[in-house]
Amino acid sequence: MLRLALTVLLAILGIFVHPFEPGAIDFIYRFFMFAGIIYIAYMSFKATEREDYPAYQAPIEPQQTKHDIEVNLEQEWNLKKLIMNDERTLAFIKDQFTVMGNLLMPDNGWIFLKNPDKKLEKIQYENISGNGFPLDQDIYEIKGILQILDQSDKVLIENNIDNQSSLLALYDEEKYQASSFIGIPLSLPNEQKILFCFDSGTKEQFNQEDAKIIYKIIAGIETFIVNRLKAYSLLSDLNEAKGQLDFAKTLSGCKTVNLALERFVEWISTNFEASRLTVAVVKKDTQNAVIKKVIGQKDEFEENMEIPLDEGLTGWVIGKNKPYLIDDIEKGEYFIPRYTKSEKSNYGIHSFLGIPLASGDQVFGAVILEHVIPGKFTESDKQNIQHFAELFSTIFNRQMT
Repeated sequence: MLRLALTVLLAILGIFVHPFEPGAIDFIYRFFMFAGIIYIAYMSFKATEREDYPAYQAPIEPQQTKHDIEVNLEQEWNLKKLIMNDERTLAFIKDQFTVMGNLLMPDNGWIFLKNPDKKLEKIQYENISGNGFPLDQDIYEIKGILQILDQSDKVLIENNIDNQSSLLALYDEEKYQASSFIGIPLSLPNEQKILFCFDSGTKEQFNQEDAKIIYKIIAGIETFIVNRLKAYSLLSDLNEAKGQLDFAKTLSGCKTVNLALERFVEWISTNFEASRLTVAVVKKDTQNAVIKKVIGQKDEFEENMEIPLDEGLTGWVIGKNKPYLIDDIEKGEYFIPRYTKSEKSNYGIHSFLGIPLASGDQVFGAVILEHVIPGKFTESDKQNIQHFAELFSTIFNRQMT
């Protein structure tokens, strides 16, 4: 508004007001009047241009959400745990699945995760056209077309599926039979795999031109997942290091061996789930060990009981100075005793994890974790407990000498 008023004022002065006689001075006066009008008009135009075309701003990177941090960093981060625990990863995979569905225009779409049992676990199913009648199950056998796809790292297209065969055993075949199929495998380290599958009741629904675009989408998904796995693995390592430092500080403040043992047992029982936790310590100048601490399930092997080192799993761990992990001690033809050969029952215990307590070659005892669920403990658990056991053994050795 101010610029408009100044423009009108200068125009009036330039046209109707002539304070000087015609000549050089009058020419200069008129020149400045019109120059002022032109300048104001130019500035008004630039202001309008700035409003229409705002200055470029770099896109703001998405901030790390609270959920990204507040996850269970004690886990060993594999693909399944990432998908099940990280909402952002699952949402990204589903978004890309939707993009592929919009591109391919199928009748149905699936996301499968290949599990350790070599079966396909359903992550997502979309009945896009309303024509599909999927089987009511979450786990599928890898067979037919899905087996061919699983054995390949390339996009698989089948455009003339024989309706008399069961190559795609995902549906109630009396209500729906797929005539075309496209499968997209996403292979990751350690034989981890996601399968994106789309099908149609129409023959020749998919083509190689579709595959070219799909490869680009899959490359983006792979990069995203690998980066997320690396990030959470790094956070887990940092969290583990911090846990060991805190544990070392706790132990260093213990004035007696018994107090250090109490803190060690508390730490292990808090950070690792077990039906029974036992700490056995070697009895000096004998071939026996004494059960010093028991937490959890009770049986005939209680605190202060002596056990021979040449019998049972616990004695083996101490005598060999080696960790021992068994998924199921009840599995097999022969009975495996935990403490002595006179045992008649394992009291429902299946999983066994024994870690020696040692400083160098000198063994002081063992910590034993047991669970009624088979396969409860992992190699990652074994390694983590070994770290804590080494810290405890250092303190134990220092206070005993």
